[in-house]
Amino acid sequence: MGVQMYILTVEPGSSIPLHQHLVYSVYELEGGTFVRYIDGKDPIEMSVSAGGGGVRGPLIDAAKNTGNTTVRLVVTEIHRPRVN
Repeated sequence: MGVQMYILTVEPGSSIPLHQHLVYSVYELEGGTFVRYIDGKDPIEMSVSAGGGGVRGPLIDAAKNTGNTTVRLVVTEIHRPRVN
């Protein structure tokens, strides 16, 4: 199993292009408001707060910071070998 951890910083007005997650966790360092596009469904406006988070996946998503604050997240991507 492989684990990749990084801090994602999204400035106001900036976007995250379409990408894929298998299993991942998010911890919110600095909150804000953004629009998120998940698995080709209608966009969802979301607010996140410092100290929040969760475990999610798998999914394909993109996002745009629509607020006035910088959003900072600790993201942990979990890569597991597939079992046939």
